[in-house]
Amino acid sequence: MAPAHVVQDRTMRVGPRVTTSFDTMLAAGLSAYGASKAALEASCVSFAKDLESTGVTVNILVPGGPTETPGFFPPGKPRPPILLDPEIMAVPVVWLASSQSDGISACRFIARDWDRSLPTAEAAARARAPAAWPGLAQAASAARGHPM
Repeated sequence: MAPAHVVQDRTMRVGPRVTTSFDTMLAAGLSAYGASKAALEASCVSFAKDLESTGVTVNILVPGGPTETPGFFPPGKPRPPILLDPEIMAVPVVWLASSQSDGISACRFIARDWDRSLPTAEAAARARAPAAWPGLAQAASAARGHPM
């Protein structure tokens, strides 16, 4: 649960948390990285549910592909032919930290899909999806006979 001063503010944001693409979470050679990002994504949804009535929001932001960041690609190993510029995260992260994102929680935003030529609300809507793949969770829950 969030500290009392965060909940009392009612406009605070947790994050946005930066994770990675689902396929990267499952990639060979990235077990610790993928597992930590999957845990972060799942915790986003849990925290968002815990904080639902407080006004505090929790969201995920992903670049949307391999990104030119120092230290990620091991020396001597092949790098992807196309790398995203980390600057693509700037506009969505500022929007997520602003009052324009009030009430939006438990979502995943893909920076690559953020169209800067659109009004910010429309760009955000197009880059937005539910965090932590709720369809997978709902299917598992239904198979056990317990609603989410």
